[in-house]
Amino acid sequence: MAAKYELVLLFGRDCEKTAREAVFGKITDWFGQAGATVEKKEDMGVKSLVYEIGSKREAAFWRFFVKAQRGLVADSLNTMLNREPLVMRYLLLAQ
Repeated sequence: MAAKYELVLLFGRDCEKTAREAVFGKITDWFGQAGATVEKKEDMGVKSLVYEIGSKREAAFWRFFVKAQRGLVADSLNTMLNREPLVMRYLLLAQ
């Protein structure tokens, strides 16, 4: 049975498109190596934050919809995203 996931990412409002696309490439590569595919990438726009994150009051929200043939073990994805300075916050949800 296929597993579906949703990954939500927050970037600083001033994050350049080329830098953001490089992060997207790393994420897509990680899912590919894990046997999953990114079905859709959605720009949710810039939103005000309820609390400051790193002295920033706004963030650009992005959402990835992912499909895998089996469940994912996301330890290495968590490590990669935690080390990525452009990603303010992230959330990986199983659907």
